[in-house]
Amino acid sequence: MNSIKEEFNEQNAHKQFEKLKRKYKNKRIVLYGAGIYFEEVRKNFDLSQLNIIAVSDIKYKDIQKLTFDEELRYNIISPCKIHTLNPDIVLLTVQEDFYIEEYFCTEVFPKTKHKFKYSRFFKLTLEQIIENEFLGI
Repeated sequence: MNSIKEEFNEQNAHKQFEKLKRKYKNKRIVLYGAGIYFEEVRKNFDLSQLNIIAVSDIKYKDIQKLTFDEELRYNIISPCKIHTLNPDIVLLTVQEDFYIEEYFCTEVFPKTKHKFKYSRFFKLTLEQIIENEFLGI
């Protein structure tokens, strides 16, 4: 499996980031995923150019109201409370999004009875999609 930086290069992530900034200009964004992938995104891209209202992650499941995290430098919130922020989009800052989508559909949406729009932060290349689908990665 490639490193995250190698994935960014394969995905032409800098070009994708420029498109992301244009597409979601003045939109309310929640990032889902506060792990290694998120840290690499933060190191390699200027997230201040996006209107990020919060970061969510399963590890914040007990954070019931918007709370500023000094270390992260963002507001954090439970996945089950994302809908209360009324985001325009939730961008997945995770390497493997299948499990997050499953979590949203089997846990978060049924429990909250609210859905929200979500998408990968960076789109996968065709090669990555095939690799993930057929090699089970």
